[in-house]
Amino acid sequence: SLGAMLGAILFQSMQNWSFRSAFIVTTIVEVLASLFDLFILTRWNLKVGIPDAWAYLFGDAACQSIAAQMIIMPQALLTARLCPRGAEATVFAILA
Repeated sequence: SLGAMLGAILFQSMQNWSFRSAFIVTTIVEVLASLFDLFILTRWNLKVGIPDAWAYLFGDAACQSIAAQMIIMPQALLTARLCPRGAEATVFAILA
C-alpha cells in the first residue's frame, strides 16, 4: 500500500540512527497515529469539523499503515543482526 511504502521511505532517513532512537521515534509515531482512533471514539473530530470518514481515512488507513511499517523496519533489522549468519531466512520464517 501507499502508506507502507511511505513508511519504508521515511525509515530510510533513520538508517544511521541507533536502534534505541529508532524504536523510540517509531513508538511515538505509532502512539500519535493511534490517537486518531481516540478522536473518533470521543467524537473530538466532529467538534473541530472533521467528518468521521475523513478522520478514519487519515488516521487508520493512512497514518496507521505508515507507523506500522516504520515499527516493523527496526525490528526486522535487529532480528537480522542478532541471528546467526546464513540463518536469516530460517529465523524470519520461524517468526512469521
